Amino acid sequence: MKTSLGAILLNPPNGSGDATRRHLAAATRILGHDAFEIANLFPLATLSSGEVNELGSDWQTWVPAQAALRKTVGSSDEILLAWGIGEFNGATRQNFRRQKAWLLEELRCANVERIWLVDNETRHPSRWHQFVSDRHGRTIGGTFEQRIGQVLRPMSVLEFSISITQ
Repeated sequence: MKTSLGAILLNPPNGSGDATRRHLAAATRILGHDAFEIANLFPLATLSSGEVNELGSDWQTWVPAQAALRKTVGSSDEILLAWGIGEFNGATRQNFRRQKAWLLEELRCANVERIWLVDNETRHPSRWHQFVSDRHGRTIGGTFEQRIGQVLRPMSVLEFSISITQ
């Protein structure tokens, strides 16, 4: 029986997104799944998080992403949260937090009890290679896939919910 990993990211890439997909494929194999599906908290492609900050100040800009998020949560066997670790300013910050709260409620309604994170944070897959490089000493070495396997961690949805509201 085929299984899938649902990856919740920030927004669609404006470029190819190849590194993100390569890194998600590694996580998919590590976690024993056959495929992955991506859904985004913010539905518009941008070149940077600064553009998200500019475009995301209106709540109605975020709402269209919810259908794809709901579908991915409902059709995935496990969920990886990987939208990045940055924050936004002003109204966009509030909308970002509101969308994350909405997603957590969707996870609870879908009876998702556990999510996956990189080192207990929502690090974006395009940055994983930097996080696990030898320079930082966060892993004991090995291939990229082995290193990611060393930092992928499960967390209960409840524990995660508490951690992002503090």
